Amino acid sequence: MSRKTIELLVDDLDGTVPEPGEGTTVTFGLDKRIYEIDLSSSHAQKLHDALPP
Repeated sequence: MSRKTIELLVDDLDGTVPEPGEGTTVTFGLDKRIYEIDLSSSHAQKLHDALPP
């Protein structure tokens, strides 16, 4: 018997599953805490645009 594990990235904002290569895990800090969220490429870009350096 064999087992196959499939890992899907799910956008934490809207619950969609981006196509392979179209999503990313974003790590950011806010108020001395580190967060990590999975986002589609478009949501990741919006987050980067909203958070200035």
